[in-house]
Amino acid sequence: MKLNPLSRALVLALGIVTASPLSVAEGLPDLGDAAQSDFSPAMERRIG
Repeated sequence: MKLNPLSRALVLALGIVTASPLSVAEGLPDLGDAAQSDFSPAMERRIG
């Protein structure tokens, strides 16, 4: 199947846009309930 240059560019742009959110989230800390499970409430009060 032969694509014209515009179709090839659109396919490439679509691939970049769909793959970029996967790499952005790497290295971020967990938020919400999962992050609060690291410390008990007593330890949080002690730390401040």
